[in-house]
Amino acid sequence: MTESPPNSLNIALAGFTPLEVLGWERLGEKHGFKVLQPVIGCSEMLQEDWQFFASRPHVLVVHAGRSDFFSDVHIEANRQVFRSVPTLVLAPVEPAFIFKIHRYDIAGLLAPETSEEELAECVAKLHRGDKYFSPAIVDALVAFSYEHSTAGGRTASSAAHLKITQPLSIRELEILRLVVKGLSAKEIADKLFLSVHTIYTHRKNILRKLACKNAAELVSYALDKGLLRAVQET
Repeated sequence: MTESPPNSLNIALAGFTPLEVLGWERLGEKHGFKVLQPVIGCSEMLQEDWQFFASRPHVLVVHAGRSDFFSDVHIEANRQVFRSVPTLVLAPVEPAFIFKIHRYDIAGLLAPETSEEELAECVAKLHRGDKYFSPAIVDALVAFSYEHSTAGGRTASSAAHLKITQPLSIRELEILRLVVKGLSAKEIADKLFLSVHTIYTHRKNILRKLACKNAAELVSYALDKGLLRAVQET
């Protein structure tokens, strides 16, 4: 069942056509969030001295293909935006581009053709402080990470090597992959035929072992360290 954000949730849009904005407004009416006046792009915000933040959006949604947020000129400066407002990016499933932008405090990544239900669910998760990368995005990141690790002459991590270099068990790695994909504890429990309490215990242990404070840090750590690639190979 798709989660519905609270009625007080406001989102800002960047890089969407007028017709797409209307679609988001209809989606907001259905799922209980309000669409603020669209932002054209990063340059617009900079010219207005960050007046964007005066509207107090809870989530920023950016169409990566039609905005300048991720240009080489702006991407580093935009950490201020992404750290201030949870940002959902709709991006083409191009591994190199996705790998580039996920390192800049992006909270959510989806493909442009994502269903309305998944869009609404992702907005709700970001508003709660969670990260959400769609399965297609995660697979692209894993593939890119794997390709570049082997291209550099390093062999893929085996389960035996993993036990030496990483403190996570195979089960914990399996749960970590599902956490990164945005599944809730109940969804993970149902998928793995475990109790919700067991999943919470595993998740708490994963956070402790990797010295991460929350799911957002966990996602970045897993992608940067190639943990998800290790799961695919086991």
